[in-house]
Amino acid sequence: MGEFLLLDEHVRVQEKSVKIFAKNMVYHTTVLTLFTFTTGPLGNTLQHIAMC
Repeated sequence: MGEFLLLDEHVRVQEKSVKIFAKNMVYHTTVLTLFTFTTGPLGNTLQHIAMC
């Protein structure tokens, strides 16, 4: 019974780390996309609009 609980805990920990990993991936993708847009020609236009 103890081994089963241990396995269950292990699965729970893995699910948690997968969720964190997914969040990080979404975050990094968003940042990269924003970075690409803000450094490209479109970004220059957006920055110009933002400064007005």
